[in-house]
Formats: sequence, C-alpha cells, structure tokens
Amino acid sequence: MNKLTRRELETLQLIATGLTNQEICEELTIGISTVKKYVQHIFGHLDVGNRETAVRTALRRNLIERNTGQVKNNLHQPVTPCIGRDQELKLLDKLTCSPDSRLITILGMGGIGKSRLALEMARGYGLDRKRFTDGIFQLPLSADTPISKLITSIITIVNSQVPLIGSEATGTAQLYHALADKKMLFVFENIEQLPAARNIIQQILITSPHVKIVTTSQSKLDVYGEHILPLKGLPCSSKDPNKPSPAAELFYKATQQHICLHPTPNDAVIVNKICEAVSGHPLAIELAAAQLSALSLAQILSELKNPLNFLEARQLGRAQRHMSMRATCSYMWHHLTREEKDLLLKCLENDTNTMAQEVMVEGRHHMTALLGLINKSVLHPLDENWFKIHPLLHQFALEQSEKFRKQNQNIVLHPPSVYQPHVAQDVWMTSVGNAHGQISRPPF
Repeated sequence: MNKLTRRELETLQLIATGLTNQEICEELTIGISTVKKYVQHIFGHLDVGNRETAVRTALRRNLIERNTGQVKNNLHQPVTPCIGRDQELKLLDKLTCSPDSRLITILGMGGIGKSRLALEMARGYGLDRKRFTDGIFQLPLSADTPISKLITSIITIVNSQVPLIGSEATGTAQLYHALADKKMLFVFENIEQLPAARNIIQQILITSPHVKIVTTSQSKLDVYGEHILPLKGLPCSSKDPNKPSPAAELFYKATQQHICLHPTPNDAVIVNKICEAVSGHPLAIELAAAQLSALSLAQILSELKNPLNFLEARQLGRAQRHMSMRATCSYMWHHLTREEKDLLLKCLENDTNTMAQEVMVEGRHHMTALLGLINKSVLHPLDENWFKIHPLLHQFALEQSEKFRKQNQNIVLHPPSVYQPHVAQDVWMTSVGNAHGQISRPPF
C-alpha cells in the first residue's frame, strides 16, 4: 500500500489530539467525505481498525509527534529499534485493552526482547488520555531491590512525593489505598528476580480495579488471572523476497553501531545463516553483529560452531547477564530447581535428544519438574506430544551434562553431541507413554 500523504499525516496528527472527523474538517478546511477517505486509507496503511490503535501504531512508527498532551509517564527513550514484533504488539494491545486481562506476563528466555516489547507497547499509549488517565510507569526490578523500596517507589509515583513509611505493613496499606481509584498501567521488568513482588501484584489487582499490570519474566508468576504472551525468536524468513527477514534486519541495524555494512547477495545469504544458527534470538544476533569490527561474516558463521564461547560483547549499558549468551544461559540454569536440572540432564542421555521412557516415573514429582521447565521458558510445547528447547540453551545443558558425567564417573551419560549451526537446531523432546515408547506430553 502507498505511503501516507502529507495531508493524511496531518489528519493522523489531529486524530492523535482527539479531534472528531467534523473538527478535522474545520481545522484543515476540507469536506467530511475527504476526511473519511483519509481516515480509511490511514487505517488500511497501518492495518488497524480504530482510531486508538491507529494512534498507538503511528507513535511506534514515529509517524506523528509526541506532544505535551501525553499522559504522565516515566518511560525512557529506547536505545534499539523494535523490529519484527508487529504481531506480538497487536496481541499485546488486544490483551491490554480487554477488561478481562489485567495482568499480562511477557514470557521468554533471557535476551529474547521482552522488555523492549513491553516498552514499545507502553509508549504507544502515551497519547491515550482516556484509558490510563493517571499515568504509565515502568519499574525495572532486580534481586537487590528490597520489597520496601518497590512499595515506596510506587507510592511516590502515585502521590508525587516520598511517603513516610513506618513498617512494610504500613507501606502496603498506603500503597493499596493510593492506587484504589487510579487508572494506571505499570510495567514491571524482570519480575522473576523479585518473587516477593507477586504478592504485591496480586493485592493490587484485588484492590485497584482500574490498574493494569504488564510484567516481563523468564518464569510464570502463577498469579490468578495472569495472561501469558510467550515470546520467541525473530522470524528468519521474509514474506517479501526483496526485503530482509526481521532477524536479518536486526543484524544489519546492529552492525551500524560497529561498521558500515553494504551487503552483497552472498553476504545476505550468510547473514540469514547466522540468524538461523541462533534461531532468531535477538541478543545472540546483536552479539554476533558486534564481532564484525574484527571478523568477516563468513568467519562469524564459522565461529558459531561453538556459540557459547563466541557470542560475547562487554558493552556499557548491558546487564551482566546479557554480556554473553553463556551468561544468559547460566542465569536461566541458576533459577532451575534441582529436580528440574536433573530432569533436563536426563533428557540428554541419548544421542537423539529425546527423553528416555525410564525418565518419567509415576507420581507428581516428575510432572512438577516438567511443568517447571515449561513455566521457566526452558521447554516449549509444540503440539500435543512434543516440546522443544532453544539450541543455545540446549548446548549449555549438554555442557552441564558432561560436567555431571565427569563428576559422577559411575553414572553413564553420553558426551555432548557436535553443535551444527548450519542446520535447524530446535531439539524435539517427547515424554512417557505413547505407542512407540517415547514420552507423551502429560495431560495438565
């Protein structure tokens, strides 16, 4: 579809200020039928069905200006572009606008782009003065964040002043009272690092009927009413043969920080193979692109035979766990229980990477561990019988399996298989009980 004309962009900007079609007619001195034609073309160009979604989409694409009419917020300007997430943004918009989904968790492994997606969604509501009239706020969390500090931060945001809190119980009471009648959107980042925040979130949902909460996490919160938006890697193929895939587009954007790359057709083929080797994982793609100042594309692809030792870039501004893919996988491994680690290691006991039948035992113990691996973004249900694991996390688990084997010489485990980045690396796992003796997905 053709780009928006100057007049249509003017119309879109006026829509963002809340003007009706008749008011736009008077502002631009044009007829009502012309305005309706402009609005129809705007909706078609943005692939939306209403004015609110049109404004949010236009803001994300920087088609209109952010003016002083924005609702109160503390959202920062993104450092990197949001690429290839249009479908996820549409689904997130749908969930956020629904009265039935007040707690939304963007779920996925580390470095997959959860916080970037949440920020893009939140920024799109910057001019929505009807839905979140009292503000949109982003709260990054860490394991070092005391729960009392979180409570104080929220109350300060709501009341625009630091509260006097005598105890945690007093603070929570003040918090729930302050939020009771507010229309707000909160984005809690890295919620898995502060499990105690789950109780605060649950109580906010009960006491504050007009507050919406979006969290980013590697683990489900398991709070009643939670809606999950699973996030996977970027697509490595393009619907338009004349355009790069979203994964390749991110690679090219990331290279601009290091060198000026003018890809040839052969370069484009190698870039696609690099993206496929990491299953479109955004952080892995950025770390690979960071190596271009020293290596050629072909050399980067070759080095991906051992990605965990290669994908590293100690850049200022990155979280420690995002400095390398090994650190990212290690962070996820650290948050698994002993039972979950044991089950995952047993998954790797044979060369075909399928769970052996003897892994599953009767009783709830194994079901809990398997569900834990799913809820912590390690295993992903594909269909009724199959699960998959990201190739980089798979290689890390293979290394842990080898360490376990060396530490327990009396227990026989197969050594890690050779990692091949040039072929599809999704690892399919089954569970106990089908006619072929492989494992079937338990009926949760």
